Amino acid sequence: MTQTQPKNDAPARSRDATPDADISISSVLSAKELKETYGEVPKLGEKSKPSDGFVFADLNTWSDIYGRGGELARALRGEAFASGFNQFARSVDGGLEAPGAQDVQHKKDKTQIATADGKVGDSKVEGKTKISDTTAVEKTKIDDRTGQPELTRESVLKDYSETLKRAGFSETDAQRISENTYARLQKAGAEGHLKGSPEEQMKRMDTAHREILDKQQGGRLRDGQTDYLTNADRQNIVKDSALRTENPDKYVNQGQHMTCALHSMGKQELEAGDPAKVAERTRDLVNNGFTTAKEQDRKGPNGEIIPGKERVVQVDSLSLKPDFEASRTVNSQNYGDNGKQGPAGQVYAAFAGQLAADLKSEREGGRTSAEGIHNASNVYMAAHAGERGARSSQTSTNEGVFSRDSQGKLHYEGDGPQVGIWDVAHLNKANGGADGAVFASASLFRDGKGLTPPAGYPADLKISTFKNTDELRQKLGEFQRQTGQSGQIGVNAPFLPGGGRNGHGMHAMNISLNADGSFKLDNNWGSNKDLARVSDRDVDIHCMHAVTVSSTTR
Repeated sequence: MTQTQPKNDAPARSRDATPDADISISSVLSAKELKETYGEVPKLGEKSKPSDGFVFADLNTWSDIYGRGGELARALRGEAFASGFNQFARSVDGGLEAPGAQDVQHKKDKTQIATADGKVGDSKVEGKTKISDTTAVEKTKIDDRTGQPELTRESVLKDYSETLKRAGFSETDAQRISENTYARLQKAGAEGHLKGSPEEQMKRMDTAHREILDKQQGGRLRDGQTDYLTNADRQNIVKDSALRTENPDKYVNQGQHMTCALHSMGKQELEAGDPAKVAERTRDLVNNGFTTAKEQDRKGPNGEIIPGKERVVQVDSLSLKPDFEASRTVNSQNYGDNGKQGPAGQVYAAFAGQLAADLKSEREGGRTSAEGIHNASNVYMAAHAGERGARSSQTSTNEGVFSRDSQGKLHYEGDGPQVGIWDVAHLNKANGGADGAVFASASLFRDGKGLTPPAGYPADLKISTFKNTDELRQKLGEFQRQTGQSGQIGVNAPFLPGGGRNGHGMHAMNISLNADGSFKLDNNWGSNKDLARVSDRDVDIHCMHAVTVSSTTR
């Protein structure tokens, strides 16, 4: 099945008078500059020019513009304007008034998502949401920075620390986590591997964390599903999110779950690029029940920017309810070195596992969770699979994938997300990963090459294959220089510390180069299972002679 780009002509969204979603965006563009940029669109060869009396809400229905703000801004104003205009264009929802020259404001609105039984917020709605693939998940506020205090290291550290204390950290721990997080982001930024500034990243994280804490326990998520989280759960999720961001190596772990492929991707996301996106996605899921995943933009044959495909992902809200591992109080004793999966980690697994299930549905011509989790052809449960029909004899971890028959009944398919190496690569790409983010020995593939994806996968899907450790070192070094991230790699689990479990063959983890050219294998079973310095010979054992690609990762 050939993938196509999603349509950009998003339907106008209905509005509700209840002003419970005060949505806005921070933009580097003033209202005047936004209007001028919009007015100069014909210079790019667009078919028509908006009338002089346009309002910004026209962006919602002008299909040639919607979702392409970043491209337009780069072409017309340069890179400095791309972020603000792109945020602006993608967040118009029909509720925006034409702003004045220095005052970009927007009416409070509530985006309605069509449901089978009623409107979002209707107490009768229980997991019946149909989410269009053009629905934008609302995240931040639209406001001009004019008159707003400038973000500084001191201000973001203070705000971030205050939110962490509100989540339950001591003042000492909150300050330490804040400073360590800033230092890590600053390093990534200095190396050219960070979206925006460290201050902007931390501000976005802080906003997401505060909004997680602001929602009161009980009631419904925005999509109408039951909210199973208590106030204490939300505090724990924020604490775990902060620790995972401060130190991905230590706190991004799968615990006693079959989620290595999911968390090795999550570790990449938090290492560099746009780590604030992970916190925002966590907020979207635990407050709304759904979020988005977007592929990287790419250049067309004439140098034009082609927006990456964006998918809406809805999860079963029961997947977000902390399980036997994630329900502990979050601290460095309960999580970290011992390798347990924390509550924010469970939320990430719920998202990534459902995205993997949706991609399987796409490849098979089925329905995805964008049409509502109750309609999805394949459903992933990060926890509490038994409450959706899995027997205890089928799952040792109470997680797994279900398929849906023509009558709408779920059938349990197996533990974990049930993904092979090409599935992992497809998942990484769909979540915005760089080309070649997944590494594998050529010996893993039946053709001995691994250059061509199987039928049904994107034709441009790439895996960084290697025939020997020298080739791995060269390709991995280049990937690290370009992205600041480790690579995902498939390894032979029985040869790893802690990996001698029956039936545990293919395992996904993270690999990076040390300064001396040796390899580091970063496990998801806890830092005490990591291999900090691995010789070429050991890489041969772990990575060059693993099981065939038909095996699923564990």
